[in-house]
Amino acid sequence: MNIFIVRKGEIAIDICISCGMELSIMERNRAECWDCRDSTTEAYAEDE
Repeated sequence: MNIFIVRKGEIAIDICISCGMELSIMERNRAECWDCRDSTTEAYAEDE
């Protein structure tokens, strides 16, 4: 699920649903940026 921000006269951009930062080209078609995905993975790993 990607969120698109569109302003008049601009191209739609993908943003991370967790931090709201613009996704890089390699992160497109994902819901979260790599930094947020990594922090989520680390949080789950610490719980084990």
